[in-house]
Amino acid sequence: MGFVEALGNLALFIFVAIDVGAIYQAVASIADRRKWPPPGRLVDVGGHRLHLLEVGTGGPTVILEAGGGAWSLEWCRVQAEVAKFTRTVSYDRAGYGWSDAGLKNPTSRQVSEELHALLEKAEIAGPYILVGRSLGGLHMRMFAHLYPQEVAGVVLVDASHEDENRRILPQLRAAGERNLNRLGWLRLLAPIGLIRFAGWWEILPKLGTIEKLPAQRQDAARAGIFRSLYCSTLYSEYRHFDESADQVRAAGSLRDLPLAVLTAANHLDPADYRQDFPIEASRRIWLELQAELAALSSDSHQSVLPDCGNYVSLERPEAVVAAIRSVYLKARKRVGR
Repeated sequence: MGFVEALGNLALFIFVAIDVGAIYQAVASIADRRKWPPPGRLVDVGGHRLHLLEVGTGGPTVILEAGGGAWSLEWCRVQAEVAKFTRTVSYDRAGYGWSDAGLKNPTSRQVSEELHALLEKAEIAGPYILVGRSLGGLHMRMFAHLYPQEVAGVVLVDASHEDENRRILPQLRAAGERNLNRLGWLRLLAPIGLIRFAGWWEILPKLGTIEKLPAQRQDAARAGIFRSLYCSTLYSEYRHFDESADQVRAAGSLRDLPLAVLTAANHLDPADYRQDFPIEASRRIWLELQAELAALSSDSHQSVLPDCGNYVSLERPEAVVAAIRSVYLKARKRVGR
């Protein structure tokens, strides 16, 4: 066999493998949707559907915004408890969970505008108490800036800070850039089924979000991560982080809105980094940033949660519920309910 013929056979094999992988991914995705249908309703917003789960009655309504790479499932330990005293809404940003693809440039402004359109289309009126974890905290602060008359309070759950990329240690910044580069490659592999294949065969690293979910929800979460959209959505969100940060920085403070800030003392997990990584120095900077978030409002309080990582909504749901309740009680007085 000549070199050219061998090269042609290799190319043919690659094309066939890609086609087979794409078919496998498509068929498995259809099976996933049948096995794990959306627990809430799908609402058309600008030509694509977003998944929204509404539980409870009363007001102000609590809006739950997940962190980067997460969706409504992350609030499963929180939403049912909050629904005992008021209406709660969790949802999936475009490209996550049960939502369709949507935003090409998912900055905090665009995410907030789309969330507002979703609430209008679903006929869920304010006032709202906004709850955001991690990257979701930036989105909720932008929402409060864009629609101040509709917001009665804010809860930031180990939330991102607009200056964190400027002030974190060079080693942490370099680790983040490496992860973003990896995501850039993974988003190309997902549509041909390789992420799904690696996940089911436990080749992928363990994902903290899934492991902390109740056992009966873990397979549904894996199905969400195996979607062709997942890696590309996550990549796009973090590629636009600095633009989101600039938008939120320009938005300014939360004035006198009732604000609760929950901070994870162990925001960084040492298991994710090399042994010589400066974990303690990074944690000190994180605590400084979180204290600045607490200073965004003249009516705020902060709780630092010991022995808790970034997935606060799953590790310490009772603390999140308590923070929401405290802001809810203040908000009711502000809106005269």
